[in-house]
Amino acid sequence: MIGTERSRAEKPTAVRTARATPARMGSVLEWLALGSALLMLGTLVLRQLWPTDLGWQIAAGRVVLAGGPPRTDSLSFLAHGREWIE
Repeated sequence: MIGTERSRAEKPTAVRTARATPARMGSVLEWLALGSALLMLGTLVLRQLWPTDLGWQIAAGRVVLAGGPPRTDSLSFLAHGREWIE
């Protein structure tokens, strides 16, 4: 029985399984938290926070300071001369 016997030099090796150790789980949770934070930050950066036009607000403030609330719109191109709606 030449092919059926193991040689004395060969030893059976133990099968290593990937177990979730507490240190490894902490690392995974840290990466998930970091990824979630970056995703939320990216969403806020790419999203318009307030639907306002800051330049228009400043120009309207100058008009109001110069002569009180205007009766007609002098700032917009399409509604020039129409009633001021605020």
